[in-house]
Amino acid sequence: MTSRNAITAFAEQHSFNPAALQAEELDAIQCAVDCHSAINDGYMSLPASMLEEDLTVGFIWQLYERCTERVFGALAAMATSCVASSEIVARATIEATVSIRYILRDRHARLASFFQDHLDQAQRQERGWRQEANRLGEPDRTAHLVSCDYRREGVQAMNGLVNALNARLVPTGKAAPWPNIAARFEAIGESVSYRTLYARLCAEPHLDAEETLRYFLGKVTTRDMFERMAVETVMFSRFLLVEAVRWYARAGREFATTYNMTDPVTICTGAELTMHGHALHFSEYIGAKPEGPIAASREGAG
Repeated sequence: MTSRNAITAFAEQHSFNPAALQAEELDAIQCAVDCHSAINDGYMSLPASMLEEDLTVGFIWQLYERCTERVFGALAAMATSCVASSEIVARATIEATVSIRYILRDRHARLASFFQDHLDQAQRQERGWRQEANRLGEPDRTAHLVSCDYRREGVQAMNGLVNALNARLVPTGKAAPWPNIAARFEAIGESVSYRTLYARLCAEPHLDAEETLRYFLGKVTTRDMFERMAVETVMFSRFLLVEAVRWYARAGREFATTYNMTDPVTICTGAELTMHGHALHFSEYIGAKPEGPIAASREGAG
C-alpha cells in the first residue's frame, strides 16, 4: 500500500480530512499503519512449527493487536481535535507497549505471570464486591450477590484456562509475581521515561492542577507569553502522540526481533527513527530543553 493510500484509508475509516493534518501527524499515521501491516505479514509468514510449538507467539501477537487499537485511537482522536482524549489513549498505548517489551525479555515465565496476575485481581475484585454487597439492604443485597455469583463462575472458568496455559508456560514451577508499572519500566531500561513522559501522561486522566494553574498564570502575564504558553501546550500534546507511535514501533521491532521477522524489524526500526526525529523537534517547543524557543522567550520576558 502506498503512503497516500494508507493515510487516505485510515482517514476514511475514522471520518476525518487528512488534508487538515500537519506533516508530523501524517507521518505518525503512516508509521503506525506500516508497523501494524508489517507485524501481521511477519506473523502470517512464520513457520507452522513455530506457531505450534511456541505458545507465546500467538498471545504476544494478540497483545500487539490490542496495542494497535490504542495507538490508532490516539491518532484518530488527535485528527478529530479531541486532544485530551489523544493524550489519555497515548498513555494507554505506552503502558501496553511496556508490558509487551517486558514479557518479551523472558516470554514464557512473564506471560504466565501476566495471566496469573489477571486471575488474582479478578478474584480479589469479586471478593471485595461481595463484601460490599453484604452491607446493603434488601433487595439491593440480593441483586448484587446474584451478580457476584455470576462473576465468580466466570473467574472460575478463567482459572481452569490459566492453570492449563501456565502448566505449559512454566512446567517446572510457579511464575514470579507480575510487577507494577514502575518496575516494568525499570526492567526494560526505561526508568527515566517513567518519571518524565509517563508521569505527565498519567496526570491527564486524573485532572491534575497543572493546566488550570498554567491557564491563570498565563492570563496574568503578557498576551505574548500567554500565546506562547498555548503553543507549548499544543506542541506537548503532539509530542506525546509521536512518542506513543515511537513506543509502538519499538515494541513491534522487539516482537519481530524475538521471532526472527526480518522485514518487520526493518520497517519498525525506520518508523521508530522517524518518530524519534519528530519528538526531538517538538521538544524544542515544550520547555524540555533550556535553549529552546519557549525557554528563550521566558528569559526575554524576565
